[in-house]
Amino acid sequence: LVTTSIGEEGLHVPDVDHVIFYEAVPSEIRLIQRRGRTGRTRQGKMTVLMSEGTIDEAYYWTSKKREQQMHRFLQTVKKKGPKPPSRTKRTLDDWSSSQDN
Repeated sequence: LVTTSIGEEGLHVPDVDHVIFYEAVPSEIRLIQRRGRTGRTRQGKMTVLMSEGTIDEAYYWTSKKREQQMHRFLQTVKKKGPKPPSRTKRTLDDWSSSQDN
């Protein structure tokens, strides 16, 4: 399968185990989306072709760094953020008594 950037999102081809991109992207979200095109049913591999010292290399490392920052932020929120309210299981009696009021 050969596709343009339109193939970065929305395609579900379960047996794809290696994707090759001919350009890097500066967005961590697009990097994650691209990586999501592979490894659906088993371990996958993503290759980004670029030349050293070019804007593509800068884009690649920028998106990787932003993705790492995003993961660190999510871990911080997970550890320090507010906990969701505990939800107790309701019984049928709870429902009927709330209906009576």
